[in-house]
Amino acid sequence: MSRSTLTPSKPSTVANEKPQNRAGTGRTLSGQFAPGASGNAGGRPKGAESVAEVARSYTTEAIEALARIMRDGDSDRARAAAAEALLNRGWGRPSQGIEVTQAAPPPSNPYAELTLEDLKAVARAQLDSERSMRRE
Repeated sequence: MSRSTLTPSKPSTVANEKPQNRAGTGRTLSGQFAPGASGNAGGRPKGAESVAEVARSYTTEAIEALARIMRDGDSDRARAAAAEALLNRGWGRPSQGIEVTQAAPPPSNPYAELTLEDLKAVARAQLDSERSMRRE
């Protein structure tokens, strides 16, 4: 047979159509959740433990293991890492210093402390100076 005769059959149009009835799913025809609907309406099952809770249940055993490694570890690196881990858990990690640099303060305003009368006098002097320069 030639390749031209081996064309795939056209898929059924019924298989390609989106389902029109989405009743009971809480979804719109486009597949998104309808307003007020949830994908997890029942919420988390009762009694489900989080990973953190399970990990916390091993706290005593983990600290004992770290202490054992700190005392009897095969290498200095293992002993130091265990000691650091114990200290971090007991006292918290050391705070990191943060250097804050501030840009130079804006130039001070030489007129900020002047009274209204003094400001008027300065303005008059500047205007007089400009007028005299224009005449020259």
